[in-house]
Amino acid sequence: EISACLVGSEMCIRDSLLHRLIQLLSAGQAPREEQAVSAAEAMLDYIHHNLESRFTLDDMSRYFYLSKAQLIRVFKARYHVTPMQYTILKRVETSMYLLENSRLSIKAIAERLAFSDSKHYANTFARLTGTAPVKYRKQVVENRNTLLAQAMKKIQLP
Repeated sequence: EISACLVGSEMCIRDSLLHRLIQLLSAGQAPREEQAVSAAEAMLDYIHHNLESRFTLDDMSRYFYLSKAQLIRVFKARYHVTPMQYTILKRVETSMYLLENSRLSIKAIAERLAFSDSKHYANTFARLTGTAPVKYRKQVVENRNTLLAQAMKKIQLP
């Protein structure tokens, strides 16, 4: 574009340089956005790999070389919750699976998923699901038994 300007036309050269500068700056935004997405995904991986360990926002901050505010901002921009909110949600989700598919005690599930104790786990579970872990497990078993009984009635031979 600069070569297309007439020699001596400072205005044309300035406009061309300004246009090129804007292109370079806006091109630089895409990699930064990609880096933020990549960082958020790395944080998500960190949470998934450490779900059964106790860790804090300070631990994540040190691991990723980001301030706590930066860490929260990057993660929340991508997933709409803070890293610790996501961690709690994921732990409760995992505990639901364990309640449905294992005979682990409530205490064992709480310990396995790094809750401070079984009371804290039960309170967190109830707050997020609206029911206690013991009651949830009982409902799952009852629903399975009901579905199994219905299936058995359907496959009875004449």
